[in-house]
Amino acid sequence: MGEDVTEQKMAQDKLKRLSHAVESSQNSVMITDLKGDIIYVNPVFCELSGYSVSEVVGRNPKFLQSGQTTQNAYHGLWTTLVSGQEWRGEFLNKRKDGSLFWERAHISPVKDVNGQSLYYVAVKQDITEEKRLASEVERQTQQRLLHEKLATVGKVVNMIAHDLRNPLSSIKVGLQIHARNTKDEMFDIALEQVRYMEAILGDLSAYSKPEICKPEWLDIKKLFESVLAGTQRMASDHRVQLQTKIQDKLPTLYVDPVKIRQAFQNIVVNAIQATQSENCSTRVVKIQCQSIRSDNQAELRLTVENNGQQLKADLTDKAFEPFFTTKAKGTGLGLAIVKQVVDNHNGTITIAPSKLGTLVTICIPFTNKVPQSKKRVAYVI
Repeated sequence: MGEDVTEQKMAQDKLKRLSHAVESSQNSVMITDLKGDIIYVNPVFCELSGYSVSEVVGRNPKFLQSGQTTQNAYHGLWTTLVSGQEWRGEFLNKRKDGSLFWERAHISPVKDVNGQSLYYVAVKQDITEEKRLASEVERQTQQRLLHEKLATVGKVVNMIAHDLRNPLSSIKVGLQIHARNTKDEMFDIALEQVRYMEAILGDLSAYSKPEICKPEWLDIKKLFESVLAGTQRMASDHRVQLQTKIQDKLPTLYVDPVKIRQAFQNIVVNAIQATQSENCSTRVVKIQCQSIRSDNQAELRLTVENNGQQLKADLTDKAFEPFFTTKAKGTGLGLAIVKQVVDNHNGTITIAPSKLGTLVTICIPFTNKVPQSKKRVAYVI
């Protein structure tokens, strides 16, 4: 007796070809049962995630979650699969070593002849590099928009400098002469307003026309003590306590002394002004300057903390944007100028809410290399 096994043999050959295709696929493949427990992963999955087959089979894919994908997204995924439909989307997952990676996934149910789901197959593509490139394009786009904004600012500054500086100087001189001869409070108020307008012109010019760094070896301790001495009168006028802690024998720093002094002074002045809150009974600014080792390199760390109104967490990224300010008066360029200076010295600056109020941290590496100054851009046309 004999039996025709042609169809069975063809089915086995087809299954082998499909198995070989899945094993050789350049994409990550995962198969789970209807409960979501893993029953198969291909080699690409293991290579991408860092887990071996024995470490994942029988487990729910939840162990891959980075915590940065919302639960609503996962709920929508399962709602779609349970209804018998395909789901497409992206995940930010976590490898065995803790690093994150992006995946574009296509998950679909495999059904029997009666239309009942048997298991789920997920075919996923690593798009980490794609995301990185997209982020870089976005960063460059934002940088281009910033340059365009600066070009516009440059034109405005050019007009203001030409049309307002000379008249302001004349007004200032006239007010000063009359103030000497006449004791009138209105002259003092007018002079203060003129100085305020001059300060605005100075900020606009400093930010829209950045100059190339001129570094030299600098005793940073002496420079910082000089900055504190210059701001002490302002602190006294505002009834602010300056609590300073400067490390002895700080290494010399290869920086542009004018720009670094301007950056440090802006941060201290900004902190003093930030304490002008109705909730502050005792106004305090804590300043600490020290040398630390971070990421295998020594760097100068300056922290300035004030007990004024706490900066909202969602504003920490916007704080360094040009023209952003929470003050009633000001150009919103103070922190932007500081960041520009710190960036040109290969440093970092952060601002964050703290227990006291708001904390600004500046780190600049001790290095014998010339600061990586950006090429000067002719914003004024």
